Amino acid sequence: MTLSLSLLRWLKNHKRLAIELFLGALVALSVSYGTIVHNKNVELSKSLETANNNIEAYQELVNDSRQASVVLKMDIAKLKDSKDSVLLKLDSVRNKNKIKANKVTFAATQNQTLLVTKGKGV
Repeated sequence: MTLSLSLLRWLKNHKRLAIELFLGALVALSVSYGTIVHNKNVELSKSLETANNNIEAYQELVNDSRQASVVLKMDIAKLKDSKDSVLLKLDSVRNKNKIKANKVTFAATQNQTLLVTKGKGV
């Protein structure tokens, strides 16, 4: 009880200082929150870019595009949870070659289709 009374007296006698402290704390919290939101926004933007890239890559695979340069972007956690045959093969090759998951930065697969037709002789 006496603590709260002495605190109220101090606040009454030092209004300006109390207001400045309160506003300073408010600014500090606002800057901290802004930084956290900005970092989350950057993380979500990267995730959205990866998702859009993967959608485009799978569409090229489904359409059997002969000119497609398909690049899937996955992190190791998604690679382990994936049931996609290409990604499972990639993970098995990584395990076979004894490459640690955190050392993988890039992996690629290539599919080549040759179209041969019969024509009239010259």
